[in-house]
This record gives sequence, C-alpha cells and structure tokens, in this order.
Amino acid sequence: MLLLGYCSYRWTKLVCSSSEGFPQLHILRLQGLDELEELIVEEGAMMKLKNLNIFQCPRLQKIPERFELLTSGRFSIAKSHNADLLRS
Repeated sequence: MLLLGYCSYRWTKLVCSSSEGFPQLHILRLQGLDELEELIVEEGAMMKLKNLNIFQCPRLQKIPERFELLTSGRFSIAKSHNADLLRS
C-alpha cells in the first residue's frame, strides 16, 4: 500500500511511468492533496493495482480511464469531495 497523505505531494500532476511504475502495488490512497489536479498512469504501470482511494483532493479532475472501468471488478474507487472527476 502507498499512501500519499496531507500535503505530502505539492505538484499539480502525479505521473507514474511504465518503467518504474510500482509493479507490485495493490493499494494506492491519495488523501488531502490540495494541489493535485491530474493523475497520469502510463500503460504498463501499476498493473496489480486493485484499490484506488481518493479522499479530499479538491482540485483533482482527471484520473486514468482504466481506473473508471469498474465493471471489470478490478478497481474500487472511493471519491470523497471529488464527485466531478473526469476520465483522461
């Protein structure tokens, strides 16, 4: 599990590259990241991710489309205070 919590990340974009993209990560939690506007995950990165939890990231507008495909049963997304997230 990787937790990026309150004020631990102060940039507008979070990019996870395919070459170093947390290949064993199962749970990612983003919480209280006030500056974050976009989560970018390159193809091949975080392939074992099962849970993405997003809480109190008021500026976050984009997350990868594959995280929105909940019908596959692969991802569980909790969006608190992020009701207007758009797919990228």
